[in-house]
Amino acid sequence: MPVLLSGSEGSEVEVEVETFNPTGADQVTGFVESGGVVAIEAAHHDRAVGRSGVEWRTIPNLGLFQSGVTAFPVTAPPQTLSPDGPRLEYAVHLFEAGEVEVQIILSPTLDYRGHDGLRYAVSIDDEPPQIVNVHAGTTDADWNRAVADNRWVRTTRHRVASPGRHLVRLWLVDPGLVFQRLQVAASALPPSYLGPPESVRR
Repeated sequence: MPVLLSGSEGSEVEVEVETFNPTGADQVTGFVESGGVVAIEAAHHDRAVGRSGVEWRTIPNLGLFQSGVTAFPVTAPPQTLSPDGPRLEYAVHLFEAGEVEVQIILSPTLDYRGHDGLRYAVSIDDEPPQIVNVHAGTTDADWNRAVADNRWVRTTRHRVASPGRHLVRLWLVDPGLVFQRLQVAASALPPSYLGPPESVRR
């Protein structure tokens, strides 16, 4: 659509602006995709589910963004994935079906248990969770870079069957990880330090 820009000295310039007004936009709920991506601060979950004495806590001002989220107690045993297991849930609205990439940004944490890496899992809707070992294949150079950048970034790929509302679940496997942010992208994100701004939530 054309937009007319007027200068203080009386000049006028018309520019074309691309707009997107999907059918049923008034029924959109959750964090809304914009520019092919949904970005969510980890603390802005729709639901935090604990189990057997394990609970989720938000730590203000920890990490690159507003806060970090982690499970307590940090001495809890590894969790077995089950439908009622500890997890964080995030409602998102996507405008197209197809492959998406879920990036999880975590605070840099060493494998302090010495059990071949700390793990979490990700799923969308009712698909089986994908387990991610944060420390798998990492080197001393990778650790140095993670500390300098104040983050690990780990990625999984998922298939979304239809446009509309979906539920991203972040599952606890090993305590000790601190989650900073989630980014659900339909295409590769351009390089940047902090990523896109947090998506609008409806």
